[in-house]
Amino acid sequence: MLVNLTPHKIVVIREDGDKVEIPPSGYTVRVSATVEEAGEVDGIPVYREALGRPVLVDPKGNETFVDGTRLAVFLIDPFPQATGLIVSRVAAEALRKTGYHPLAKPPLYVPGQLVRDEQGRVVGCKGLIQVE
Repeated sequence: MLVNLTPHKIVVIREDGDKVEIPPSGYTVRVSATVEEAGEVDGIPVYREALGRPVLVDPKGNETFVDGTRLAVFLIDPFPQATGLIVSRVAAEALRKTGYHPLAKPPLYVPGQLVRDEQGRVVGCKGLIQVE
């Protein structure tokens, strides 16, 4: 079972047009950030953002800093049958920087190439990309 660690439903559109929907699991991986004022441009405030450590948020809103080596440990109890973890690209990069190994189990995935409708809205993705 794929575990969606984003707050959004992931819709994978297969080559034959069939859709596979992967609902949010209730757990989310985010990345902490520090924001500071950097000045202004044409009267518009400008800020600097420094991305920090990955954070696992449980369904009750409790936040736990995790690193790439401990993420799976926190998810063993709620998802013992996990075959893969889906996270955002930003979360995947933060997990890689903190030790998530490409051969780790379960593997880490991000949504693949985005599919858009006629108005340019994202309606799904073409598969998943394994994070290496």
